[in-house]
Amino acid sequence: MNNFIEDISKSLSLIEELAGQHWLEEWVHSIRDQHGRQHSGIPVLAEWWLKAGDELASMQLTGSYAPSESTLRLTQLGFDLSVLKSVVGFNEQVNLLKGDKETFLQVCYRLSIASEYVKQGHKVILAKGQEKEDFLIHHHNDIPVAICAPSIKSINELDTVVSYAIDNTLSRLPENKGKVYVDFPLPSVYTAEQWLQLTEEIIRNNKPIPESYEFTMTSTFVDREGQYIKLNRHYHKIQ
Repeated sequence: MNNFIEDISKSLSLIEELAGQHWLEEWVHSIRDQHGRQHSGIPVLAEWWLKAGDELASMQLTGSYAPSESTLRLTQLGFDLSVLKSVVGFNEQVNLLKGDKETFLQVCYRLSIASEYVKQGHKVILAKGQEKEDFLIHHHNDIPVAICAPSIKSINELDTVVSYAIDNTLSRLPENKGKVYVDFPLPSVYTAEQWLQLTEEIIRNNKPIPESYEFTMTSTFVDREGQYIKLNRHYHKIQ
């Protein structure tokens, strides 16, 4: 348990170092001044960082491990940032994390997928903002990668969201070349495997993917099975 708590602490410290203590503290004061009212215009990074810090203090005091989903996601972000610190385009990503919620979640997913390639021994180049792709996997022939992490308010929106995600990613890749990753939020009534299989059926029926692209769907969720709460991700590649 202490290792899990230490992981949260290390991630928060790294995020503070990269985002800037002064920037975070300014937003913390703004949040505190609102006395629990809805935080309008507050960057998600600052809001989650404050919440995670409060949860960390409680866990250190009580010895219990009960992080919220946002704290688990922020801890994962810290892991990914530590892996990617020396990657070309890294500094621009930190600035983007200070943006609105949609941008923040997109960048978190981009960094998470990119860090997996780095941990596998690949060299990646992160987009600096002007490129269409999210990052390049650097080989003798660079492979562009486009990601999308759409929000879904209702299962009834799935068809529309799937269509948007495919159009969004493929439009940012060169013709007949590239990898696509799309993360679909997991509804509580499905397992990750069931959810992504349902999504694949919609794609095959309404929005087929050209065979020249490698298309992988993911679903990132809180796994409450087992001894400890953790963040998990299920991968489903469309063949």
